[in-house]
Amino acid sequence: MNLGGGSRISLSSALQALEVATGLPMRPKLQSHEAGDVRHTWADVSLAQKMLGFHPDTALAEGLRREYEWILATSRRHS
Repeated sequence: MNLGGGSRISLSSALQALEVATGLPMRPKLQSHEAGDVRHTWADVSLAQKMLGFHPDTALAEGLRREYEWILATSRRHS
């Protein structure tokens, strides 16, 4: 199943949200498009909604912040 927020977001916006969530500067290395690159993508959550009752309710910025905090907490436990 495809899980996600169910809405489209640009890579630039996703990187900005990641920068805010982590407090780290994102320095993307821009390159030309490759054959087969998609211009837009997003998660179609309709199957998960139908089978699991899944409804995304966490904004990308909040989800990234929580995941980053989890990664930090988990890495500290294993160091």
